[in-house]
Amino acid sequence: MAVLEFILERTEISLNAKDIEFGRTPLAWAAMHGRIEALQYHIVRAEVDLDPRDDESGRTPLSWAAGNGHITIVQTLLALEARNGFLDVVKELLSRANIKADLESILSRTALSYAAEAGHQAVVQVLLKLENGINLNTKDSSFGRTPLSLAAANGHTVVVRALLERDGIDLNTRSKYGATPLSWAARYDPAPVVKLSLTHGADLSIKDDRGRTPLAWAEAKGHTLMTELLRSWPCLPTRRDDDGEDDSSFDTPSAVLLLLR
Repeated sequence: MAVLEFILERTEISLNAKDIEFGRTPLAWAAMHGRIEALQYHIVRAEVDLDPRDDESGRTPLSWAAGNGHITIVQTLLALEARNGFLDVVKELLSRANIKADLESILSRTALSYAAEAGHQAVVQVLLKLENGINLNTKDSSFGRTPLSLAAANGHTVVVRALLERDGIDLNTRSKYGATPLSWAARYDPAPVVKLSLTHGADLSIKDDRGRTPLAWAEAKGHTLMTELLRSWPCLPTRRDDDGEDDSSFDTPSAVLLLLR
């Protein structure tokens, strides 16, 4: 910090200047690497842009901090809680009130999207507590995945639960190729996420663009325990995929009791 202050106090370098390689500001670098002191130095200065987008990725300091799990940085940027002794910084941010949690990157990724994908539970909780609310169902432009889809695919049960408990969450939202959060989970085999989704009313009958239901994906991937859980769930419809095979075409050993523990 002493070196940073020495340089900035003796030069005319703009605090919003971007590097040549990535088009990233000093604030973005500090947020990306969890450098709270450097972030504090920049954020209390009125001339600093709090939501600069990287020229290369379009990501903001908030999305970098959320994606890398820097909870203190996220808390500071969002001005929600005066934790860890950063009360003055929080007060400064509250007075400026220009942090945008829903600002999207070039790939339509929000801070919540990055945090949910990485399973950063504390960061997700902070974002969900925003007084002005946050869009829970924003889809990325590459695969049309929402934060719930990303958390489900990566098996982040606590994050999935936090999202499912929010009003306005779209439990059966479909991604670019028609997959629901349940379908993503069934494909990658996080059984606790599947069970949680089912108990919240996820629709087992929805087919993706390949004609596959969540059960069909579990069977195709050879997820034996997952398959048994899905087949044993009440009111499971038998549906044929586009190859003409129905969801009961695979025999698996009984393991549903293990999964339901």
